[in-house]
Amino acid sequence: MQTEAIKLNLIKYIMEIVDASKLEKIDLVLREISENEGDIHKLVKPMRKRLDVEVLKKEQRYKTIDKKKFFKKIKKLEIQEPIEELLAML
Repeated sequence: MQTEAIKLNLIKYIMEIVDASKLEKIDLVLREISENEGDIHKLVKPMRKRLDVEVLKKEQRYKTIDKKKFFKKIKKLEIQEPIEELLAML
């Protein structure tokens, strides 16, 4: 029922439009939506039955962080504010 109500509202709205350029824009958008509808189905992939983190890491080429390099970079930042104050800024 909701779909039919939306359709009727769209029809009423379109019937009230006088400016031809607005109608052309609506027509263009509707054509693009109907043409691209098939493309959406190409993007949808079925969900996996089992989630394996190790497989995801390999697929996404995940690399761990080198802790020594990470903490060196933090020291270079020379953050003076207490962590509580920094978190409060968020």
